[in-house]
Amino acid sequence: MSQQLAASSKTLSSLRMEHHKPAMWKFSWLCLVGLFLLPSAVGATEIIAHRGASGYEPENTLRAVQRAWEMGADATEIDVYLTKDDQIVVLHDSKLDRTTSGVGPVKDFTLAELQELKIRWKDELLEDETIPSLEQVLAIIPEGKRIFIEIKTGPEIVPALKRILDACTLKDEQLVVITFNESTLKESKKVLPDLKHYYLSDGKKETIDEVIAKTKAANADGINLSTKFPITAELVQQAKEAGYDTYVWTLRDKDSELVPQLVEMGVVGLTTDFPDLCRDWLPTE
Repeated sequence: MSQQLAASSKTLSSLRMEHHKPAMWKFSWLCLVGLFLLPSAVGATEIIAHRGASGYEPENTLRAVQRAWEMGADATEIDVYLTKDDQIVVLHDSKLDRTTSGVGPVKDFTLAELQELKIRWKDELLEDETIPSLEQVLAIIPEGKRIFIEIKTGPEIVPALKRILDACTLKDEQLVVITFNESTLKESKKVLPDLKHYYLSDGKKETIDEVIAKTKAANADGINLSTKFPITAELVQQAKEAGYDTYVWTLRDKDSELVPQLVEMGVVGLTTDFPDLCRDWLPTE
């Protein structure tokens, strides 16, 4: 009788094990997937190409943005202005003189007139490159990549920005708005509440307390500081305790030693003219 009971108990135990095998397999598989995903989901530093890969190509052009993707950038940053006919173009300066064949303020020209101009680069005029519209740049943002749109104007650009972003196919999480202008930041965040907004500061006239206060007043999502700002681990921690991530600009080809220091401090994103070099400078841990 005891032998029969032992055999029955062994059979029941085997059946229980068979019953639980699928659940155990699923759990193990999920754990394995988690281990592979964890490094990319946690602690990754975002590499943002400044005006595209502007260390290699003419700034704020389609060429520069495309080169950024070829170099493995996670995002690109561009600058935008409103045109005379309520369109948005990608250009850093308020005037055309430095980077194009034109002269005068961007706002005095229509999109069509601006796109007749040529891009000036290294003292040459490029025959095959002109000022891109915001729509043209949005069209070459790959899936999984982000674009940081720096508004260089006041709040008057926001209605046109909303119109263009609402019509594009990019997901909300791919679109980021950044600006130095507090009024613009407030208005853009109010009109485009689902997009991340970061307050820009060069540290010339503001303390970190003032930066955090302005970010909070605009209901923005993070701060984006110049390398000229006195960035410390304590500063990044202070921003984090206030609920804000810290991004830093602009890393150039001389900043190989600064990059790992910023990452160690807790900076989550680095804007750079050289996305390929900047990635190589990241800590390898």
